[in-house]
Amino acid sequence: MGNDVTSRNVPIDIVGDIFDNSLIGGSVNHSKPNLSKEEAMSVYKFIELVGTSEKSWEDAVKEVVNTASKTLKDLRVAEVMEMDAKIEGNEVVMYRVKVKLSFKYHKS
Repeated sequence: MGNDVTSRNVPIDIVGDIFDNSLIGGSVNHSKPNLSKEEAMSVYKFIELVGTSEKSWEDAVKEVVNTASKTLKDLRVAEVMEMDAKIEGNEVVMYRVKVKLSFKYHKS
């Protein structure tokens, strides 16, 4: 992904409303949920998407999730695989993230 400024894996749990907390440093509830048998026996698919923002990496992740949610159902987890920034004239002009996004697979 171009001129890398930084690159790291940052898991982001998007069950429910991810954006109630900030993506970096937000609190996460690690207690075990009570899953139904259907939920415990679920199948999930992963895809990789790239999001961009002129403001921040967090906004780039939000762009991925918001765009994907228009055509995919039951989004579950967004894992940031890579982060980089495009630099022009010694200034950051674009933040980019590569996101591995999971969603529940539904039988036809």
